[in-house]
Amino acid sequence: MIKLEGISGKFRDEFFEKSKAGFDQLLARKDLGFLNLPANKDLQNASQDRANQILKYSKTLVVFGIGGSSLGGRVIQEIFGESNGRNVMFFENVDSRSFWKRFETLDYKKTHFVIVSKSGSTIETLAQAQLAIQVLNENELSFSKHFTVITELKESDLFNWANQNSVPVLEIPMNVGGRFSVLSPVGVLPMAFLGKSADDFLAGAEWALKEGESVSQLAAFFLSEFEMNKWITCIWSYSNSLKSFGLWIQQLWSESLAKRVCRSGAQAPRVSTPIPLVGTNDQHSILQQIVEGEKDKTVLFLRILESEIPGRTVSGSQFKSLDVIEGKGIGALMKAELQATQDVLHKNEVSNATLVLERIDAKSLGALFMYFQLLVGTLGEVLDINAFDQPGVELGKKLARSILMN
Repeated sequence: MIKLEGISGKFRDEFFEKSKAGFDQLLARKDLGFLNLPANKDLQNASQDRANQILKYSKTLVVFGIGGSSLGGRVIQEIFGESNGRNVMFFENVDSRSFWKRFETLDYKKTHFVIVSKSGSTIETLAQAQLAIQVLNENELSFSKHFTVITELKESDLFNWANQNSVPVLEIPMNVGGRFSVLSPVGVLPMAFLGKSADDFLAGAEWALKEGESVSQLAAFFLSEFEMNKWITCIWSYSNSLKSFGLWIQQLWSESLAKRVCRSGAQAPRVSTPIPLVGTNDQHSILQQIVEGEKDKTVLFLRILESEIPGRTVSGSQFKSLDVIEGKGIGALMKAELQATQDVLHKNEVSNATLVLERIDAKSLGALFMYFQLLVGTLGEVLDINAFDQPGVELGKKLARSILMN
């Protein structure tokens, strides 16, 4: 389903053995609920049932959430949102102009609002949700019909409001971190709403749990790159379908691996900064920096063979420069561009590796989400850091609240 190939840089056997041990150590941990989500039928069924209820009156789902509460869902919408006339909209950044420009286009009577906050106190999310509450109040619409809350089942502003107003609540388990929650109702509800198989989605994730060899090889590759002071990791998706997936990885990698101290209290090792790239677009921009700039970069390609299907062929072109693809489709051009980029990197000794998928469907996407969670978790175990907290982000939240109070 996911095949690792084309690792250009060498990694030491020592790193591979450490990565295998780290992977096994990760899977043995009882405190990490994301590992159990593929088998949690109760959460899956609750999400499917709620999606079925919503679809009785609405084909538009509006999600209020930020970071791990929205990025996974955005990936799902980006890939599957063009079918069945159903649409999922995400309101994340508190940009007043953008918010009202989009919000005022909604038919409130036919829109369902989902409020996603693991803690139940995310200020950006609750601020946007409050505006929706006010609008529904003004239009005398039912909260219990038009809202769903996704949060932890514990006392919080959001959980308490939902209970007081008979708003259905879908659970994010207490031991599942926000950026590791895409296989919970955070991702399963949008998947079910869009008419895609939640069973397949979680089955793909289950498949990835058995890919210790592949995950450990890729982890060893990155550990070797860190040792060689490669401090920028480019996640290069050769598919438009995975544009938002790159942003999801960016958060997962950044919040999980960049830490000041190890679990032992010693200074944590340095890790790379992730940068998501897309297809041929970024060949016309950042490739120049990678090839002729500082040699501090590693590239991981995501290749989707389905994106290389020729499609309608080019024939009788009016443009002389298209003679090289006469009788071929643009999928062939995509394939050639990827190979050319890989060849350029090899010739310029820029380390890279490639993950290959046949296609993007519910099952392969579930596998891809879990695969990267396992990769990041394995790196965390080997580096002896807590990959499941984010103290730097929490400080920013406290300071923002302090500024607003003054």
